[in-house]
Amino acid sequence: MLKVIERKNVRVLTTVQVAELFGTETKVISYNFNYNKERYQEGLHYIVLSGIERKEFLFNNMEIHDGLKHAKFIYLWTEKGAFLHAKSLNTDKAWNAYSQLVDDYFKKVEEAKQPQTTSPDLTGLSPQLQFMIQMEQKHNALEAKLTMYESNQNQTNEAMNTLTENLLAVPDSAKVVATINEYARWTRLGHNEIYNNIYAILKQKHGIDVKQRVENEREKAQKAYSERTGKYYSESTLKGRINGMDVMVRMGCLDKFNTILVGLLSKEKIKSTLSLVR
Repeated sequence: MLKVIERKNVRVLTTVQVAELFGTETKVISYNFNYNKERYQEGLHYIVLSGIERKEFLFNNMEIHDGLKHAKFIYLWTEKGAFLHAKSLNTDKAWNAYSQLVDDYFKKVEEAKQPQTTSPDLTGLSPQLQFMIQMEQKHNALEAKLTMYESNQNQTNEAMNTLTENLLAVPDSAKVVATINEYARWTRLGHNEIYNNIYAILKQKHGIDVKQRVENEREKAQKAYSERTGKYYSESTLKGRINGMDVMVRMGCLDKFNTILVGLLSKEKIKSTLSLVR
């Protein structure tokens, strides 16, 4: 049975719990967090305990603090934090565990926080007390909406930062490859599928057929090599010598490819973060 931990009425998990549930080790969770630290927002994705708060937590949760008693800081992960860890691990076990957590751990406390759909029976109470209860209900409903809006706004800002930072920078091959890798992590798509999707958009929007240009250059190089040596390049060698990235640099269209890529990544981030606050 999973030990329930709450901080300020929010259910959270320790790093040890996340690692055990996702089928990995705590050092992997810590590494993923440090490697992707810019994605995590304190208070939204995690809570850090130190000093007196740390001691109180260990005292009140003695049965689950193995491995934590010597830590200077204790990290507690919210539902959104667990989601980011599942993304980083990207394994079936991690995603299945996250889905189970949402259904059986996080969702229960969230349902308890939802405004009541039917008003409680206030008959028999004084008008003053009835008024106070009604005001409290309205306040709770408004606070829930504001929390959802703030969370949505923070995540949308992250996506917009991705858009502006990448578009303002002059794209080079290394930067574009890094963005492709990030897009692959967010979408769980293969690299070939990502390239082909963007090539299709590039051809549709700008009439630039990168795939055909790559094929033409490879055929030309293969023919020249054959005439010179009587041999043929292996497929892997030919792909290594002539690839889409280099061809786009020579064609002068890498900036257009990057613009499409960054737009897709930003949309994916917005779509993913919006789903968290619904």
